[in-house]
Amino acid sequence: MKKKDYEPLIFRIYLNLIFKILSYFNVECYFCVDFYKMATLDSVDSLEKRIETKVHHLLVEVDGLRARNLELTKKVMLLEQNLSEAQKELQDCRKELSDLTCVKATQVTAEEARQMRNRMLKLEREVEKCISLLNE
Repeated sequence: MKKKDYEPLIFRIYLNLIFKILSYFNVECYFCVDFYKMATLDSVDSLEKRIETKVHHLLVEVDGLRARNLELTKKVMLLEQNLSEAQKELQDCRKELSDLTCVKATQVTAEEARQMRNRMLKLEREVEKCISLLNE
């Protein structure tokens, strides 16, 4: 059997392996066209080395993406914790503002107290006048 006779068989085996690897990593099939071109141009050994190299690069990329995902997950957790703390602080500030508004509404200044005292004295004099008029 000549080398050219078993090359298509080996090529189909490699292509099948490539499809399995690519489907595992969810890579689109247009990637396989490059392998087909390589198989028709290069020897099977060269194709095998290229496949191994590309698979190795994919595995390295997956490891890098997993590390990045872990880093981003930690960052999201930290930001969620900061958000929770900020929301609690905002809620505390709103309660304090509400309390201060109530205190301000019930608080009387010295000028207001003087004006109310004068008005009470004026009303008291009017009531005494009315009483004196009724007694006459």
